[in-house]
Amino acid sequence: MMRRISKKQVHRYRTLTKVAIKYGFGYLVDRFNLHPVRSLKDRVAGAKSVYPELSDPERLRLMLEELGPTYIKFGQIMSTRYDILPKEYIAELEKLQDAVPPFGYEEVCEIIAEEFGAPVEMIFASFSRQPFASASLGQVHLATLHCGSDRDSEGDGGSESGGDCCEQVGERVVVKVQRPGIREIIDADLKILRDLARFADQHIEEAKAFNPVKLISEFERIIHAELDYTLEAQNADEFRENFAGDPTIYIPEVYWDYTRWQVLTMEFIDGIKVSDIGAIVEAGLDRKVISRNFATSFLKQIFLHGTFHGDPHPGNVLAMRNSDNVVAFIDFGMIGHLDRVTRDDLVDFFIAVS
Repeated sequence: MMRRISKKQVHRYRTLTKVAIKYGFGYLVDRFNLHPVRSLKDRVAGAKSVYPELSDPERLRLMLEELGPTYIKFGQIMSTRYDILPKEYIAELEKLQDAVPPFGYEEVCEIIAEEFGAPVEMIFASFSRQPFASASLGQVHLATLHCGSDRDSEGDGGSESGGDCCEQVGERVVVKVQRPGIREIIDADLKILRDLARFADQHIEEAKAFNPVKLISEFERIIHAELDYTLEAQNADEFRENFAGDPTIYIPEVYWDYTRWQVLTMEFIDGIKVSDIGAIVEAGLDRKVISRNFATSFLKQIFLHGTFHGDPHPGNVLAMRNSDNVVAFIDFGMIGHLDRVTRDDLVDFFIAVS
């Protein structure tokens, strides 16, 4: 093996090798010299690949899903790396975005109580038991604020406003709650990924061109940033300021009194995924105008703002209902930055090739 590993890591390595072989990637276990960490039982019994009728990209997606949140997130990020993966792998990994089962409502309540020092019913006027959406790092619930809640107040996280009493409830919001224990899971998996990256860089010639150590290092930076929801809230505020006064783009507002590092509360957006063409047409929206607004917004992000949305898959870009073809961005956990020199170089490049 690459180095001495703890007993806890041995268990995770064994899971990794077992799942890899299960989905027909036993040759990778060979290439990375992982057989020594396999249990004696697994080595004696052997393993048969399942779903032999499926393509390699399909089996890769299934393998990442079974390995859990860290690998799902890695697959999601790799689905944007057209410079590394063939298009058939890109297309399959894009399906990872909605493939995560939710965690229980009791755990949601525990995290909210831990962060705000009060039960969920005191923080919010209403809170859906079933998640609105589920992702690899957390899940989203619909909620409403207590009447009289002030997003700009200096309150203690909403527990005081939770006692307000009036006939009309407050604004509708979405509350993202971090998956319990996710930090420990990710840290353990990252240790393994760093080991594998170093091994690939030293011993697998064809992998060196992709700089695997740098690839995992960048993934580690991204995923750690996404685990702090206050950073995502700051990103959203920056985008909202950048697009202030732009009638074609909308950025939901952050409710800071109801936001902590494991809980993020933002304005609810009544929108349609930009990939759902049928629903867009049915809603009376113009898909061509929406496409133009989206494309123009990205030009502004790259060339004017120097800050761009790093994960603009269809689930994070919405066409707003009952609007003049307004595009809304959500989920600001992953953003990128371009300095002035890089932006100027890009401008010069496009002028040169035009």
